[in-house]
Amino acid sequence: MNTNDPTPHAVEASPVAPRQSTDLADRPPLTAEATAAALHVAHYATLTYEGPLGEIISQELRRYAESGVQLPPSAMGPRLVAAMQRQEARQPLPPAPSWAHLPAQYIPGSALKWRYRTVADLDQPATDAH
Repeated sequence: MNTNDPTPHAVEASPVAPRQSTDLADRPPLTAEATAAALHVAHYATLTYEGPLGEIISQELRRYAESGVQLPPSAMGPRLVAAMQRQEARQPLPPAPSWAHLPAQYIPGSALKWRYRTVADLDQPATDAH
């Protein structure tokens, strides 16, 4: 007796409930410190996990930071931030082989012009002066 039925069974998809706009509005705003931490570990993720995995983790963390609202600790954003912070504490990245250790960085192609790195530069890799 053959129990494998070759005919596909039609399964009706259940309608997805529309996301209510009040869900995120009821949550407290994400602090500037938490936003900076999420963006920092997003940058760390792309440098640690090269390729698609690092990009996926980084995108999820950036979305969390850009949402601007605190999510419960069980949500993906806060869990990824905590996991990446633990990973960074255990295995920090080696210093970049460039001028990243200097307080100011040379602007390549300029006539000896230098600029100071800012918080906005955390997401951008340091440029080499070679």
